Amino acid sequence: MKSFDFKGPVSSSKSYFNRALILSYYKKSLKIMGQSKSLDIDYLQKAIQNFGSDLEVGEGGTTLRFLSFLVSRQLGSWRLKGSHRLFSRPQNELKNILNQLGVQVYFEADSLKIVSEGWVYSEVVSLDLSKSSQFASGLILNSWDLPFDLNIQLSQERVSDGYLEMTLDLVSKSGMRFVRNENLIQIPAQQKIKIDQIYIEPDLSSAFVIASLAAARGRCEIDQFPFESLQPDLYFVELFKKMQIPIEQRGPTLFVQRGSDLKPLEVSLKQAPDLFPVLCVLLTKVKGKSRIFDTPQLLYKESNRLQKTSELLTLMKVEHQLERNGITILSTGRHHHEFFEFDPDQDHRLAFAGALAKAMGYRMRIKNSHVVDKSFSDFWSLIGGGPG
Repeated sequence: MKSFDFKGPVSSSKSYFNRALILSYYKKSLKIMGQSKSLDIDYLQKAIQNFGSDLEVGEGGTTLRFLSFLVSRQLGSWRLKGSHRLFSRPQNELKNILNQLGVQVYFEADSLKIVSEGWVYSEVVSLDLSKSSQFASGLILNSWDLPFDLNIQLSQERVSDGYLEMTLDLVSKSGMRFVRNENLIQIPAQQKIKIDQIYIEPDLSSAFVIASLAAARGRCEIDQFPFESLQPDLYFVELFKKMQIPIEQRGPTLFVQRGSDLKPLEVSLKQAPDLFPVLCVLLTKVKGKSRIFDTPQLLYKESNRLQKTSELLTLMKVEHQLERNGITILSTGRHHHEFFEFDPDQDHRLAFAGALAKAMGYRMRIKNSHVVDKSFSDFWSLIGGGPG
């Protein structure tokens, strides 16, 4: 099989781009410097540019949550329409938060109806972030130019705190003043965006997939790599070093090469859960026992990522044990050559994991391969191969 070879930059961070788009609604002249072919970005951008009573959000949990807070700032009635799968994910916290702000929320099988007269003052708005931090990010990103102070009480139990820190850093650099005291965030009234442009750094989720392909079967040079990013997926650089994958920083470029005699991992992914499917497949190249834990939020992603990753490893005939909030992988470092098919169940990160297995030499076909369009639409052409 032909070795993998990549050189160049990756597209802009989807997480930062989504946040910047919300800011651009509150300051129309704000210039966003970056580019992304993500389907999620496309849905959010179109909704903001063509603001109407019916808005399409596709499969994007971020799109739905951020947009729900945005439309609820206005007087009127809106229906946000998406897939059945999207609305089967945990969304009830949207209703809880918006009800505290005087907004009515009604769920249906494939849509969400919001009836609002604008946010009303609440002494404290309490948030449960035990399943997602996006609810806090959506609320904070839409707190510009409020006529009253906003006091946000965060739950003690939280997941993916890194994304909340990303949001707070972005709004702070954009001009928002706030006070944070442990789990309480206080945002004074009449906050204004004071910047004229936002540079969107490269996407580290995409960079991780490319780097994993290089570590398994080739090499890559990722230009303009953000080595000091707040994106949680930057954690993969540290993990690669622990695995003794050849990885090097030269100026603004990250170099990764195929490794041999890789070391197993025992690691928490509580703050970087999106690494899980691809990292599990990469760890099958390692002889020995690896363990990933602290991943309860994987149950509530585009798929049940714990179960779907286990399904892929089973098809790969890799011995493993699924745990309540993680997985243990017992690998020999070898693979079989029997053909199989894998359905990522509408989850782009499971499709990336399947692509890595295929690059490692497994004879397989990935069904519904178009799901990568959600975050990385040029993925198949970029890696120089197909789903099977």
